Amino acid sequence: MAEQQLAQTVRRWVMTGSVAAITAMGAWYGAGLKIEQDVKNVINTHGQRFLPITDVYLQEKRQRIEATPEQQIQRLEDRRLRLMRDRNGIQRKLDEITARQSNTQAPP
Repeated sequence: MAEQQLAQTVRRWVMTGSVAAITAMGAWYGAGLKIEQDVKNVINTHGQRFLPITDVYLQEKRQRIEATPEQQIQRLEDRRLRLMRDRNGIQRKLDEITARQSNTQAPP
């Protein structure tokens, strides 16, 4: 009786592990297919032709390396402005939430 129960427990663990492994491998394989599909569909900034993602990355990297100090400063300032705009939006939302919470917690 105990041997039969042990065999069922082992079988249950093996089946659970097998299902988990199959699920994980399917997700991994599906993610790989999605990446391949995305690489095939990447278009360069001018929309002229399809480029592999590695070419686009290398072009952007080359542009950053070959940029003059003025261009680098301008790029960093643009990035800073975008980050500040995002920060201000998040801060505004946080202030609104805080105000709403203080209004709902105030006694009537």
